[in-house]
Amino acid sequence: MRDANGLSFKDSQPKDSKYIMHGNFSCIQHVCILKCKTVSYVYSCYTNYTDALQCMERVAEHINEMQRIHEEYGAIFEHLFRQHQKLAKIQIDLSPGDLLHYGGVEWLNIAEFLGKIKKGLELHAMCFVFRTAVVFLCKERLRHKKKLMGSSGKVADKSEVEIIRYQVLIPVSEVQVRQIEPVNKSAEAPDPANSSNFSWELVHLRNQTQRRSEKIYLLSNSTTEFRNAFLRNIRQIIRESVRNMSLPPRLTDGSSDGGEMLSPGSAPTKGISHYATPEGLESVQKPSGCYISQAQTL
Repeated sequence: MRDANGLSFKDSQPKDSKYIMHGNFSCIQHVCILKCKTVSYVYSCYTNYTDALQCMERVAEHINEMQRIHEEYGAIFEHLFRQHQKLAKIQIDLSPGDLLHYGGVEWLNIAEFLGKIKKGLELHAMCFVFRTAVVFLCKERLRHKKKLMGSSGKVADKSEVEIIRYQVLIPVSEVQVRQIEPVNKSAEAPDPANSSNFSWELVHLRNQTQRRSEKIYLLSNSTTEFRNAFLRNIRQIIRESVRNMSLPPRLTDGSSDGGEMLSPGSAPTKGISHYATPEGLESVQKPSGCYISQAQTL
């Protein structure tokens, strides 16, 4: 095929057209690579931003939780700390940085300490594991109904007051824990409604100087994971105390979580870090409506 000048189409093409096309493809390649790098950089920045945002959210949740613990239990920690300092020379620390684990437990043998419990009482037991001590307490929640002024007698408001029924501070040198196996061991899955499936013992060893006998608190959790978390953290503080030579070497209950023997040189497992801030209040009403009453304290 020839054009108007009599030249063929092939002859009318530039001699370096193949180089021009190659250059265009090369430019397109560079542009694509640059775009890929830009997208990768943007994605990396987005990932870092997301991680930072999640970290900030966790910090905010932690601060809110610590504020709640400060308002609800800070005065109790301060009260137990001051009382312990008067009775013993053992140094303990209930500061926020020393709180390793905490949570609610079910107190199975509460009648041995508080007597017969009336039906309808709202009792809640809590256990706090510090590096140098374990704090165990039981509180009762009371609900009061306020009536409107006048003859109608309609309920206007409901208020809640918490009273500490029992509280005890157990130094690490006087604490032991024992896991209790279910009575009926079978291949079937344990019944969640049966509290004995996840029970354990918190032991306060006897003290001859203070003439105090051994006390055993039979506790239970809703799952085996929650129970093992308490056992693991309490055994951890005992091992750390042995390592620091703050008490004579001994075994907690003859086995660790996995059934192996414990020794003073065993490596502690890492627990979940929680903190609580005590406040300088004693037997007075707290802002949250919780009272420290004349509770049984050891």
